Amino acid sequence: MFGNHECFPADIFDFHSNYSDYLKNESANMWSGYLGEEARESMRENGYYSEIDKKHNVMMIGLNT
Repeated sequence: MFGNHECFPADIFDFHSNYSDYLKNESANMWSGYLGEEARESMRENGYYSEIDKKHNVMMIGLNT
């Protein structure tokens, strides 16, 4: 998902402040064709998501590590 160099300046990424909202919003918009509404909202708010593909019985998880 995101690393410490996806924003500028580098090495200051903080998901708990509003500073990185632009990156979370843009990422949610870029992935909007692949994610359901609940997963998109989680991406916008938290920077991570999970979603179940019931057809294939798979859970997809996108985490910041």
